[in-house]
Amino acid sequence: MGVNLPKLLLTTISGILDVSRIEAEEKRFKVLYTLPPSHVIVDGDVDSALCLRTVESISRVLAENDLESVESRSIRLSLRNSLKRLIDEKSKYKVKVKVYGDCFSEKFLKTIAIREIIRIRDKTAISKEGSLLRIILDCEKKFLLIAEQVNEEPLHIRKYYIAKHPSPLNPVIAASIPFIVEKTYRRIYDPFCGSGTIPIEFKHIRRVEALSSDINQAFVRSAAKNAAKAGVSVDFFVADVRKIPIISGVDFIATDPPRGERLRVSRMWNFLKPIFDIGARMDVDICLVTPYFRITNLIAERKGYRLSKKISTFQGGNRVFILLYEKEDNL
Repeated sequence: MGVNLPKLLLTTISGILDVSRIEAEEKRFKVLYTLPPSHVIVDGDVDSALCLRTVESISRVLAENDLESVESRSIRLSLRNSLKRLIDEKSKYKVKVKVYGDCFSEKFLKTIAIREIIRIRDKTAISKEGSLLRIILDCEKKFLLIAEQVNEEPLHIRKYYIAKHPSPLNPVIAASIPFIVEKTYRRIYDPFCGSGTIPIEFKHIRRVEALSSDINQAFVRSAAKNAAKAGVSVDFFVADVRKIPIISGVDFIATDPPRGERLRVSRMWNFLKPIFDIGARMDVDICLVTPYFRITNLIAERKGYRLSKKISTFQGGNRVFILLYEKEDNL
């Protein structure tokens, strides 16, 4: 007899839903359906799901309800009937809701859910320290889902991140890059290593050699500490991106160049142009994480690169783009 695996809700960051789906399929999870822009529902083992690198949280699906309508009464009855079966006598809960569509207020849905939990138990059932119940309402599909989160802290918090950086890249975004590219690369290079997130995540996902540099010696030391803690081998070195020689064997550049409101467009040109100069000399594909799409694309086109993929997501509440460029003469 086969083992009945639990149904799980994978929550990722907006924009990389397809990436998380690809990773789940690659790791042999059965993908059942998606709820754009940030949820994938799968059949699979919880412990294995906690090892996925492109998701923020894992939740056990407790109830999936088709609604007669998206009116308040129908939603309230659906919640009540489900929560009666799910709420036990001792556990404490907190609630997070997401509404897809304009049919219902998220604030009102959360209020209804909390009231129903209190009605079933009492006020002591609600606590900031309780288990997180995720409630998702899809207006168009007239569908309500209830799930209980497994992980206590966000999965993007990596244990290897011991040496801090003033502007770190979300590891979930960094981990997306190996799943975005369709080619197989052997040796990757990151000319703005920062805390080392991109090469570390790449090494966890693909069998590659990784090199990474930064003009700031302190950043290079910090990145090396993080890589050692992560248990991966990355060749870090100090270098100015404007003076990088051709590095033998490199076939892919993946990097997160400096970003922030303090950086003017003129300064960004000085950071971005050398990346494509290096890429053109080495004749390799390039992937960047940056909020500066227009100037990046302008430089890329002048250097003979074509944009093959563009993903819009969020880093620290700010919109950034994952941009994959390929050399025109390699297409």
